Amino acid sequence: MSSQRDKVYQQPERLGMPDQGIRPAIQLRHLAWIALALTAISGGLLLLGVPDKIQLAILFAVPGLFAAMLILMYPFVGVLLYLLFEFLRPYDLIPALLYLKVPILVIGLTTAAWLLRLSKDKRFVWTNFHWIYFGFVSLIGFTIVTADNYYVAQKTFRELALFFLMFVITLHIVRTESRLNKLVWLMLMIHLYFALKGISNYAAGADVTGGQRTSGKVGTSFLADENDFALALNTMVPFAFFALTYGKRFLTRVFAFAVLMALVFGVVSSFSRGGWVGLVAALGYCLFRSKRRVLAFSFAAIIAVAMAMAAPQEYWQEISTISDTHESTAEARLQYWEAAVRIYLDYPVVGAGASNGGFLLPEYMIGIANPATQWGRAFHGTLPQVLAELGTIGIVLYLAMAFYVIRGLARVRKEALMRGEKPFLVQYSDAIIGGIIGYFASATFLSTAYYPQLWTLYLFAMLVINNLSGQPEDAKVDRHLPTEGAVATS
Repeated sequence: MSSQRDKVYQQPERLGMPDQGIRPAIQLRHLAWIALALTAISGGLLLLGVPDKIQLAILFAVPGLFAAMLILMYPFVGVLLYLLFEFLRPYDLIPALLYLKVPILVIGLTTAAWLLRLSKDKRFVWTNFHWIYFGFVSLIGFTIVTADNYYVAQKTFRELALFFLMFVITLHIVRTESRLNKLVWLMLMIHLYFALKGISNYAAGADVTGGQRTSGKVGTSFLADENDFALALNTMVPFAFFALTYGKRFLTRVFAFAVLMALVFGVVSSFSRGGWVGLVAALGYCLFRSKRRVLAFSFAAIIAVAMAMAAPQEYWQEISTISDTHESTAEARLQYWEAAVRIYLDYPVVGAGASNGGFLLPEYMIGIANPATQWGRAFHGTLPQVLAELGTIGIVLYLAMAFYVIRGLARVRKEALMRGEKPFLVQYSDAIIGGIIGYFASATFLSTAYYPQLWTLYLFAMLVINNLSGQPEDAKVDRHLPTEGAVATS
């Protein structure tokens, strides 16, 4: 028996395995974990005596460095983060993020990564749309000199200039359907969050205006008003609708339908009459362009029945007053538009200055008992706002951009249908045009000339027209650079 045990004990040696002996209970890796834990605890205790701003800087240093490396390696990550911070505005949830200036850092790193890539592949695309867009932004910059309140004009110029920069960068690095899908679904997820938040606010009675519950404030800046909230959702309704009708997977269609329903009821929760007009316009275009009419009208019927059952009677009463031109807010809106025309007649070339129109309203409002109360008010109309603040040049450039992308998308859509290939081009062409229609219909009674929604729709449009269609209309490459890898030659 003992000899058998000896054989078993000696078996490792017979197999040529070294005898390692007994391992110690505490190894080096255990000591490393203990040291790491002690460092974390002591570091946390030390942070208690450090000012809040420095605490934040230290806490966000590691994930910040990781994100910075990702952006430098993959600038597309910077585009995603930029849209995330521009629209979701996470500093509304975590105010401390404001001190970190994350959007500026993201833009700076993305620009650096883009320049590094540009130096390697020597490709620089510039279209006629770039010139129009650049001219519009430059005009805003010029009004810093001519405007009475140069500070707000300067702030508007900075925001639009940064978005234009990201527009140029994104057109360079987003060149596949997969990446466009990621951008669109990121936007859908952000607006789904806001839609659910607005519905929740309405259900909880968090905001009561004039005795009527509404979605109230769902964010800051361009989301601080229920009308602006409805406009934001309307721009994304066509994207959810066409993701539903073009979706290849069952789960994708189910989720797209859930997002669509949330966006629609988010608009309803806003109790915005302008939002209702934009919703009807966007959905009407979607039904008109749908490739599956029976399926599309079936979904429309489901949405209509759900709205009829869920929307309160007060909502339909509010909507019924849209056609009443003698209603108090309608008359006031006409007075603001007339004031905008008067400002335009006094500043016909470049306008009164970006974001400066409201400061001139006390001088141009007629029929108001106390005009001084109108200081800083909005024009309640996007086109009157552009006309008053940016003059003839501004309104021409503003409308030219819309005409350019709609014409380009219509061309891409027609050619894709004729070739019978790349159905995603038809999907996104229809979604973007529907979003533009929803935007302008909702913005008829709002001052949204500098909001980011339209510029994002234009970004998506140019990605489809020049990057994904395979037949860019007018993309140009610098003649002094090699044309290898370029979109097209002039």
